[in-house]
Amino acid sequence: MPSLVIAQDGDCLCVIAISSGFLNCQPLRGDPANSGLLNRDLVAGDIVTVPDIDPGSAGGATDLRHVFVRRNAPPVSIRMTHGSPNLPYLKDLDVPVLHISNHQTTRGGLEDAGVFPNSFGFNPLGHDDPDTFKVEVVDPQAASPVIVKLEALRRVLLPNGTFGHDAFPAAEQARRSLDPLECKIVTSGVAFRCRYLRLVTDDTDKAALPTQTLLATDMTDEGDPLVEILQQAVRATYTLQKCPVNLCKVSKTVRIGDTAGPRKARTALRMAVHILTTAPGAAPVVTIAQADRRINRWVRRVYAQAGIVPRRAQPTRIVDPQNNLVAIGEPHGVTANGGGQMGFRITSPGNPTQVIGPIVTVKNAKPAVTAAALAALVLPPYVATVTVNPAGFNDLVGNRSADIVVTVPGGLVTIDQEIQPIGDTRQVLSIGRPSVASLAGFTNDFLIGSSQQRALLKTYDTGEDRVDIFVVQTIAAGDRGQAMMHGGSIDPQRPAIAPVRFSVFVIASAMDGTDGNFVTLPHEMLHVAEDLIHATGARLAQQVMRNGTSATVSEPASKRIKERPQQFDSPAGLHRQIDRIHDKGRGLIEPF
Repeated sequence: MPSLVIAQDGDCLCVIAISSGFLNCQPLRGDPANSGLLNRDLVAGDIVTVPDIDPGSAGGATDLRHVFVRRNAPPVSIRMTHGSPNLPYLKDLDVPVLHISNHQTTRGGLEDAGVFPNSFGFNPLGHDDPDTFKVEVVDPQAASPVIVKLEALRRVLLPNGTFGHDAFPAAEQARRSLDPLECKIVTSGVAFRCRYLRLVTDDTDKAALPTQTLLATDMTDEGDPLVEILQQAVRATYTLQKCPVNLCKVSKTVRIGDTAGPRKARTALRMAVHILTTAPGAAPVVTIAQADRRINRWVRRVYAQAGIVPRRAQPTRIVDPQNNLVAIGEPHGVTANGGGQMGFRITSPGNPTQVIGPIVTVKNAKPAVTAAALAALVLPPYVATVTVNPAGFNDLVGNRSADIVVTVPGGLVTIDQEIQPIGDTRQVLSIGRPSVASLAGFTNDFLIGSSQQRALLKTYDTGEDRVDIFVVQTIAAGDRGQAMMHGGSIDPQRPAIAPVRFSVFVIASAMDGTDGNFVTLPHEMLHVAEDLIHATGARLAQQVMRNGTSATVSEPASKRIKERPQQFDSPAGLHRQIDRIHDKGRGLIEPF
């Protein structure tokens, strides 16, 4: 009596037939009950009718030993595996999840000291990267080589309200596929395997090793910026060589990005982007669309190797520079001689002008005391907020400058006509006037930054649970970016304060509509998330955190976030960067 079999994901008529004792799918195709299944791939839940087997008979002498060979054992299957140096092939573990490789694409070995192997079989230069994988096919009736199609899939919403995966649009399928992928018989003769493969996120890596890389990337420039790399999957499909109609396929789908870890648990890094105008009411240095493209394209591509996706904590916005910060005792936070005068004027369109002071400085008063005395004179509608900066790296711990930030609801503030401390040249007053065209950055003390930087940070900072990114035209020192780190790993006595830390400044050419300086923003944000300065040591050129990143996209560019321990200059030592992101940057990340 015929039996009914419920198809599972990746099944085909041949596989069901073979597991039921037939050589191939022909008996199942001949059964009228299966007529609706003959010209399409099976999907999970299909009901397949399996006819009864005619056992047949074979003659032979009873006093001889007869050998019978099952031509359909072991069963046909396909999977992804990393392989091992000594286990039998069929005992190698399945790869349950795939990761973007952290290694330079064309290099092999633990530290990329060798050439990535293009041969079949085990090779330590390919095995040492834990993110490499191979496709394995088992088919006892096939001859070597067998051909597989490997393709990246995007996440889609299914009719039942759950999420699954499907092929990219036709124009993208070829770019995101390896077809044909050749698999050759292994030495034990029980399976076929391809060469070592890597997942990559940009076209230069793909072009550098076209037959051993699969492109898994965003769709930002293709018109779908919501496509995430770490929500994609990889599908391997094998059409059985001996299928009588050349239609039966087995497939295996494995997701990209691990939801739980432990190596590269998928997380999201929160950020907020603020684009400066060149002057109040003037044009921004880049557009919102350009800045968002940089995040959707290059932050995604670089951070995917660490299991991280970018997540905006608020929509990207355009902000005006304001001359609204009064710095007291900058840069060294010294006390006052006493007897000097300090004061300034506040103006704002549509609001009354206020003249503050002058006050007389008090002998031995710290900057915070002087700042508080001035702030107390500020009247509504203006609001004056005093913050005390950490001591500089080269200053005594108790020597801390202070700032007054003056704001008005819904308006812009300008502070001018400052009165310097006449008769007290020790504790000075200065105004933070951000020059967006050539912003004065810090030279050493990233804990404090310049008064121009603090004027922006203390006016527009949006919280401790994200990286605040400020886009300016240029930075006067010539840097492409500067990061305001927590600093506790470097000097626990001088941690940065809340409005300043976890912030980044980048120049317009790192956030415009091109791909130039593509790794500047990822580099600066990693300073913040890792609380580390720069990587040092051997094989440094490809590391994101080297001092001086690549300006153009290429396969050997500085775009790798090394997973193994990497030497850093400060704090000096070996550090695992991905571990540090989840430790030092844990307030900035959330599950994804």
